[in-house]
Amino acid sequence: MRITLSTPLYIQELGKRSNQEDSYFMSEMTQTVTSPFFMVCDGMGGHDKGEVASALVCQSMSSFLTKQMGEGRAFDDTLFAEALDHTYAALDQLPIEGKRPGTTLTFLCCHRQGVTTANIGDSRIYHIRPKEGKVLFQSRDHSMVFDLYLMGELSFDEMATSPQKNVITKALMPGKENHHRADMVHIGDVQPDDCFLLCSDGMLEHITNDQLIDIFSHCDDMEKVRQMLIDASVDSADNHTAILLKVASVEQEEGVPVLDDERSSSCNALNVRPMKESATEVEGTVEEKRPGKEEGAAASPSAVPQGAASQTASSQKASTSQKPSAGQRPAAAPRKKSKTPLMTIILAVLLVAVLAAIGVLLFKKSPKPASQPAPQQVATQPAAQQGAQAPTDSLAGTASPSDAASATPSSEEAAPADVNPAPVAAPSAEASTPASSAPASSEAPKAEATPAPRTTPNPTPAPRTTPNPAPTTKSATSAAQQRRDNLRDRSVNP
Repeated sequence: MRITLSTPLYIQELGKRSNQEDSYFMSEMTQTVTSPFFMVCDGMGGHDKGEVASALVCQSMSSFLTKQMGEGRAFDDTLFAEALDHTYAALDQLPIEGKRPGTTLTFLCCHRQGVTTANIGDSRIYHIRPKEGKVLFQSRDHSMVFDLYLMGELSFDEMATSPQKNVITKALMPGKENHHRADMVHIGDVQPDDCFLLCSDGMLEHITNDQLIDIFSHCDDMEKVRQMLIDASVDSADNHTAILLKVASVEQEEGVPVLDDERSSSCNALNVRPMKESATEVEGTVEEKRPGKEEGAAASPSAVPQGAASQTASSQKASTSQKPSAGQRPAAAPRKKSKTPLMTIILAVLLVAVLAAIGVLLFKKSPKPASQPAPQQVATQPAAQQGAQAPTDSLAGTASPSDAASATPSSEEAAPADVNPAPVAAPSAEASTPASSAPASSEAPKAEATPAPRTTPNPTPAPRTTPNPAPTTKSATSAAQQRRDNLRDRSVNP
């Protein structure tokens, strides 16, 4: 990739300071320079010799890189690391009186594999695409307020007004314990009319990302862009320095790999978001990663800087407003997989089977209600009485109690069946029967031994269930009296 830049422009203003602590470097734009690079350094305010540290870093790094690439060495990450070590060695040689001097660093180099950026501190680098109205890249600040923003302790707007906004967590300073590594990002998506901005934090005191997009929309006239930036930062209290770059043309080269991690790098501030908002998003919805989905998509508008919020919202609106064409079938929603484990189903089936078995056992063991307990008790009492009278009936020549149940209630029919002259003479000696008015004969005892059940008018089992046996006794007595009368008549009239 061969990137051609328009003539670079720069801005350097004192602001409301009495001395200039910012430094910058721009490569000469000649045919012999194939990999131009640029730097902006902001000396640490409040420290002794901050302007010395920023100037030393620009001079030491630029001289090392110019010499190495002038000898034919191609720029890469290893060459930059060597240049940074060379610069730290130069800082270590500074005499230290009081506080140690320090500076921030922003670095950009255009080479055959794309554009490489590096930063330490809170000075920034922007990649802006004016024709799309987007900020594609913003370097990540190494500052306390940005760390608090990532932890969710500060909002994006509160970072600009926080009393700790000038406290940085990384800087180039003397001492081995201060040899910090730079955040490096590789940009391979470079198009004509793209713009790059390297600036110190003083330039951005009163400029938001949305304003930057609006200013760079006039990139056809870069001088006008420069003047608009100066006017927008005129009230800045700090020193402010900036380098403005515009891509004139881009030529692709075969066989040369292009490095690009702009949309996925965590060093891109547009790709990071506060921890609390990330945790809330994970708890609310977990989106499955679909094939073909771009990694490192821009952060949500609520979690990204102001400039990125508007472009992210517009891109989301455009994506949601797209409708399938008339002949295109809309994509079906992904089918949700059942999360019920097989073991749960098996346990449920076993539980139902156990409950059913217990129910069957309880049903079998339950006592059955007795059928007509009262009639059985009532029927038992006459049976006992009948059993007690059975000998008398047998002696008198009568039928058994079972025969009496089947006998008819007619007295005339019952009498001939019981008459037996042979056994009548045997029980004549019984003294239990009362004497009658007739002469003592063998027929008198036979009339008294007649059992009561034989005279039951109803031979069916229904009378036996009668709870009161009194009617049965009365009927038996009348039948016996009639039989005695019949016997008496026979004895008188043989």
